[in-house]
Amino acid sequence: MKWIKIWTSLSLLTLLLAVGCNAETNTEPEATASLNEPTIEDIPATVQPTLAVATAVPQLPTTEISRTIRLTPAATPAIEIVPTLEESGVVGEVPEEMMAAVYQDLISTENIAQEAITVTRAEAIIWNDGSLGCPQPGEVYTQATVPGYWIVLEANGRSYNYHAAENGYFILCQNNQAPKTPIVGTPNS
Repeated sequence: MKWIKIWTSLSLLTLLLAVGCNAETNTEPEATASLNEPTIEDIPATVQPTLAVATAVPQLPTTEISRTIRLTPAATPAIEIVPTLEESGVVGEVPEEMMAAVYQDLISTENIAQEAITVTRAEAIIWNDGSLGCPQPGEVYTQATVPGYWIVLEANGRSYNYHAAENGYFILCQNNQAPKTPIVGTPNS
């Protein structure tokens, strides 16, 4: 007898849940509703029970909601033209601070006017070792690869071959032997 009451109660509860899920409600938002303002819909105070089969699966109402998003720029950034040291067509991968230091070194050591200097090479490379491709007799260098830059400046008909490391160290490679070829590639590849 106790089990019959429990079974009947569960069946009645299932039936009420099925009826509640099948009750029709207005799910479309009102045309005057704003995206920022919450709306409260009126819910009928009484629901008329309808007979439903307990195996019925409630169907969710399908509605299409379309939203339009308009993006407007807050402000147009101003473009500032910054003059550079070189006037040649070479656009390098070398940081400005490094180029300025190399220019200053060439100006001070060779007594050359800045206007007479042109850049013929300015590229990021990976040197084979710590000598940066310009070993000096009697010196010992790390045998690890060193990311850096190869800068070649020209002034008064003469080329000046600078080799640099990313950390800011650079050297004017003046020995008569050809510089060692760096590893093909750039530090970022």
